Amino acid sequence: MLLASIAGHTEYWVMLVNRTHSLGISYLILKAFRKLHDLAVVLFAAFVIWKLGVCPNGLLTGGTFAGQPRWAQNLLLFTIPGTIPLIVGILRWHLVMKRDFHRTDSSRTYDVSAPAVTPSAGNNVKGTRMHLSRLFPLNEIYHLQINEKSVHLSGEVGSSSEFRQEVKNTSPIRIVHFSDLHFVGCPGEGYYQWLFDRAMEMKPDVFAFTGDLIDDPTLLPLACRLLKPLTEIAPCFFVLGNHDWRFDSSEIRKQVEQTGWIDVSGNAITLKLADRNIVICGTERPWLGKAPPVVHQHTADLKLLLSHGPDQLRFAQRSGFNLMLAGHTHGGQVVLPVIGPVFAPSWYGVRYASGLFRIDTLNLHVSRGVGGKDPMRWRCPPELTCLNVFVD
Repeated sequence: MLLASIAGHTEYWVMLVNRTHSLGISYLILKAFRKLHDLAVVLFAAFVIWKLGVCPNGLLTGGTFAGQPRWAQNLLLFTIPGTIPLIVGILRWHLVMKRDFHRTDSSRTYDVSAPAVTPSAGNNVKGTRMHLSRLFPLNEIYHLQINEKSVHLSGEVGSSSEFRQEVKNTSPIRIVHFSDLHFVGCPGEGYYQWLFDRAMEMKPDVFAFTGDLIDDPTLLPLACRLLKPLTEIAPCFFVLGNHDWRFDSSEIRKQVEQTGWIDVSGNAITLKLADRNIVICGTERPWLGKAPPVVHQHTADLKLLLSHGPDQLRFAQRSGFNLMLAGHTHGGQVVLPVIGPVFAPSWYGVRYASGLFRIDTLNLHVSRGVGGKDPMRWRCPPELTCLNVFVD
């Protein structure tokens, strides 16, 4: 009962942290709330073990539930049910989410910090910023995963052999999607340069960046310098994210646009790619800007929404989009054995932490991102993904 109480109480706090971090709340308030979470989880566990466990007549010293004070009984009755969403989440991870999290056509992971991969980069890959997480031997912040994934707008993947044959003979629209670069000094310039070199080698029809460019404003010129060469390969579209919101977002937007990248936040851009008509829109809500126009009546083959976070998926469905690209969640950054991802700043918790999803007529791709303000990843490497989008 004590363990269930502690686990249930912790799950309540995790649910609160995930959902508050999906809202347009200032960074300082969220940071204070996260510290309150850390303190509450530790103190509650100590309190329960001491006051309800090892004290005289405690549950660990021969006492019974009925023999506990009324306040203690109520506390247990309130916190123990918190294990229900925890158990449901674990089951959902193994039965549903784990498949979506890892769904790819092909995937290869590179340790960019290894001399065999970047022999001349040296410490330029690791960066100059020191952080305790860099000492963790299993940290995967430099282990970039390069993926190819297929998106079928006409139906479910593998729904029939006839459908598979149909899309096999149709040229896809290739979209290289990356998110959450988080220029903060770790990883370093060499890491990002290697990333963008690989992105350009994919020769896509479109580059799409879904926000959180910087955590250190002094690195904005570096970020723009590295982004600019991609515009020579294909049209480049972007939205900003909540970390960009913390700084002068108008200046960030201006400098990124000067590189040739196109801001689609609150806008609709139409173009023709791979003999297909496309409309691309963007949203930075709830942090910045306004909602883009609805596209129900648009005749485009691909109706694409760039969103920093996955929480705009219902808006995307209502507005007629058939593909939405997002980031923000980092895949949870840490994926625990058995449990799966725990923290994801989303109203849906970890349900859409990362992966490729089909939600009625909407296809949703949530990137694990590239960087992070806190450079810590375990069983959740950063990713660069090329989406092969098949349309009729």
